[in-house]
Amino acid sequence: MAQERFRAPLAVFIIFQKEDQIWLQRRANTGYRDGEYDVPSGHVEVGEAMSAAAVREAKEETGIDVLASDLVVKHVMYNNIDSTYINVFFLATKWGGEPSNAEPDKCDDARWFRIDELPQPIVPHVGLALKRIQENVFYSEEGWTK
Repeated sequence: MAQERFRAPLAVFIIFQKEDQIWLQRRANTGYRDGEYDVPSGHVEVGEAMSAAAVREAKEETGIDVLASDLVVKHVMYNNIDSTYINVFFLATKWGGEPSNAEPDKCDDARWFRIDELPQPIVPHVGLALKRIQENVFYSEEGWTK
């Protein structure tokens, strides 16, 4: 009998950075890590490309239109902190307009923060990914018992 293959959900994260600042939003009323800061993010839907999911999530959460061609993968994380996920962090290299809180029912604060003075608390795997990006680490496995 063949062993069932492991499957992990896939999530995308979009980093909007200008100079030494990064756009963060505080989760609220979602049931997951409410009160913690996060970058715009979401699940990849069945049949959807990761870059398309990132474009969609950027628009839904910040009101910003980003082209898939203006997204660069900065970090891939195999995460087992809360549950097992494959997380892909994209840097938006250019976009039009200014990000805003486009989902006030799911976010109670959204603004620019200095990358070296991130607010606390921050979603743990997001904070780790931002640190790994600063260290120029492209791939990490976080939360696994070694």
